[in-house]
Amino acid sequence: MQPRLAYTASNNNPVGSNTRGGFAPATLAVLCATVASIIAGCAAPPKPHVPPSQGHIMAPAPQAEVTAPQDIPPPARVSTFVPPPQPRIKPQTYSVVVNEVPVKELLLALSRDTRQNIDVHPAIGGLVSLNAINETLPAILERIAKQVSMRYVIEGNIISVLPDTAYMKTYRIPYVNMTRDTTSTVSVSGEIAAGSAAGGGASAGAGSPGAAAGGASGTQVRTTSNNDFWKLLTDNIRSILAATRAQTQSAEERQRRA
Repeated sequence: MQPRLAYTASNNNPVGSNTRGGFAPATLAVLCATVASIIAGCAAPPKPHVPPSQGHIMAPAPQAEVTAPQDIPPPARVSTFVPPPQPRIKPQTYSVVVNEVPVKELLLALSRDTRQNIDVHPAIGGLVSLNAINETLPAILERIAKQVSMRYVIEGNIISVLPDTAYMKTYRIPYVNMTRDTTSTVSVSGEIAAGSAAGGGASAGAGSPGAAAGGASGTQVRTTSNNDFWKLLTDNIRSILAATRAQTQSAEERQRRA
């Protein structure tokens, strides 16, 4: 069955049918206008541009970095901390209980029991009574030195026990080699003057109570300060040596009596 064709009065082409030449120009224009109106209606209306106010919160503008001069070092932000304490090995302790034992025998026994190298001077002598519980070797030697005339010196792994006599030793004294003398004076002076006696208008004669008299007085205070460190140090050392000599002589006398 063949389809029916409708014709208009103006031309012989069918309306709404497919022909080899496509749509008519009028129909195509109407179709394009319709599609354009549909797209325009679906699109969102344009928003008006409103400039921001001066008080609006905005991100600050980036600023150029200011470089410090090369000759100025940067400030220290982190301070150095004190290092943590390191564990220390507990020193070996010993117990010594003796009663009137010769000091040489005691020192040799300590050297044998503690396995320390101890050199004893031949002039060391005397008796020792000691009761030491759980004390280190230097503490025991200090207590022995208080009972007999001796001193000890630790040099490496050797302990030397010597008589407690004067010996040479160099001390470094960090003090300025100078003396200072200061003198200050304070003076106060006063003067008292008396005029003629009042009344009558006549001046009094010499020797009368109203005669003019004058007096002056003065006071002067002078303070002197002397600071001679080296002279004072020398005097003190001489006093120490004199006392040491007396103690040494008395210790030798006690040894002779024993």
